Amino acid sequence: MIRKLFRLQNKIFLSMAVIVALFAGAAGVNINKVVQGQSEATIQRDLVQSRRVFEELQKGKYENLLARLGTLQEEPRLKAALDLKKPDPPTVQDLCQDLKQGFDLFQVTEKKGRLMASYMGEQQMPEVKELGKDDPPFDPIFAKAVDPEHPQQATGALFWNNRLYLTATGPIIIKRKLLGAVRAGVEMNEKLAKSLEEQTGSAIAFTVGTKVIGSSLDPGQKSELESRLQSMGAAMAGMGQGTFNMDLANTPNLGQATPLKDPEGKVIGYQIQFRSKSAILSLLHQVRQSVLLTAIIGVVFAILLSFFIARGVTRPLDKLIEATVAVEQDNFDYRLNIKTRDELGTLADSFNEMIKELKEKERVKSVFGKFLSKAVAERALAHEGELMLGGEQREVTMLFSDIRGFTAMSENMPPHDIIAMLNDYFTRMVDVLLAHDGTLDKYVGDEIMAVFGAPVADEQAPAKAIKTALGMMEALHKFNEERASKNLPTFSIGIGINSGIVVAGNLGSIKQLSYTVIGEEVNLASRLCANAKKGQILVSEATYRRVKWDFEFNRLEPITVKNVTYPVQIYEVLGIRPGGSQPPTA
Repeated sequence: MIRKLFRLQNKIFLSMAVIVALFAGAAGVNINKVVQGQSEATIQRDLVQSRRVFEELQKGKYENLLARLGTLQEEPRLKAALDLKKPDPPTVQDLCQDLKQGFDLFQVTEKKGRLMASYMGEQQMPEVKELGKDDPPFDPIFAKAVDPEHPQQATGALFWNNRLYLTATGPIIIKRKLLGAVRAGVEMNEKLAKSLEEQTGSAIAFTVGTKVIGSSLDPGQKSELESRLQSMGAAMAGMGQGTFNMDLANTPNLGQATPLKDPEGKVIGYQIQFRSKSAILSLLHQVRQSVLLTAIIGVVFAILLSFFIARGVTRPLDKLIEATVAVEQDNFDYRLNIKTRDELGTLADSFNEMIKELKEKERVKSVFGKFLSKAVAERALAHEGELMLGGEQREVTMLFSDIRGFTAMSENMPPHDIIAMLNDYFTRMVDVLLAHDGTLDKYVGDEIMAVFGAPVADEQAPAKAIKTALGMMEALHKFNEERASKNLPTFSIGIGINSGIVVAGNLGSIKQLSYTVIGEEVNLASRLCANAKKGQILVSEATYRRVKWDFEFNRLEPITVKNVTYPVQIYEVLGIRPGGSQPPTA
């Protein structure tokens, strides 16, 4: 049941459906991002336009205030009322009843900046009192306007009596004589906010601190905005930088704030424009529904299409599986019968050709098995022409390793312990040998014979043989440590290495051959091993000359070897020269 579930046909069904679903999902996500991004970009452009409209309106109001302020500064009646020897507030106040028309805020001070008349719309404010000799200026703006040295004229927003105004303040001067100052302002209230909303399409709010002074918002939104401003705390200082998201009465909005600065350049509040994001969310919902519908239709179509594709693919593959099973069962006479002009037809032809080659290779391997060991036979088949079956001369390096005192040690051990010890020992030694591309020639009792450079030639054979010997010594050291920890007897080995020309070939009977090397150089390597002391690695002059710059040696006295008419110079290997690679260990 599970096997049928994971059939290729079902995988094709699933893959097509998943691909279409992923494509539709990815398309939906991208469309969602694009629509959301473009919609928010449109809102941001609208907010920027709203800000420009407000800035232009603010600029126009300031220009208008300055123009009318200039007229007031030159008003003869006001100059005359201020040029009395003793300040006369009632006279100034009566005159201001006429001059204040068209202003939401109107204030006049005498030459020391003390308030003489103050009107908020039609209402006269109670701030005016009898002037005292040491009374300070009414506020810092008036103080600068009546500065005897540098009387200044200024515009800016002013929050006074819980109301917000755009104001213009300037000195009144007659023939370089400072008489006082006058201020005129227009209120930033709900009327102005609604007018701006009609012009820009953005909801408007004028704020000072956490209080909404005037807005085009409904009462619920206004109250929630004040709560939001209170929760923002110090973060309000960053409102004038870019846009921000804010939900008001469960409606998501994108907002933008324009700082309102007083005549001294200090930010005292903000003009905030809001644009609802409800239209964006509605559009995104529609996009998601459209993408979902498209994905469902695509998946259904993909399943139908994959069904017909899968049938054309899986039928030939089922036949291919049957053929593979037949080959696994050594049936090399099986042939695929797939007559298509596509890749499956090509695959069937290639498979049939492969079966023919396998049949021939098995026949050759069967013949080789009568003359060669399995490993050599497989190597010969894999590298045609690399081996010569009759024998050949090769330059190789031989390594002989022998356990010292093995006979005496084995006399005191049970047979099964001897076999277990040798098997463990040989395993570790051969692991090191194979790690350096050596060929295990044979075991002779407790002796190991190995060849480097045959059956495959290797220029690094001498170096690899010495590294193997060093690795064997290291592996033996660890082996002895383990045996000592178990109170088992330990032992030492001696190793002999020689390089030279030998005859490499196959020796044995017709039914079973063994690949090996023979010759005087082989005998010399064996004699060096016999002369090596415990833990000693001896090499011949021939090996030494090939690797003398790679290893450190100790030149020993020449020795006399059986069947050799001259003394043989030998060297003891001490280790790898500094900078060389360390020998691997088992």
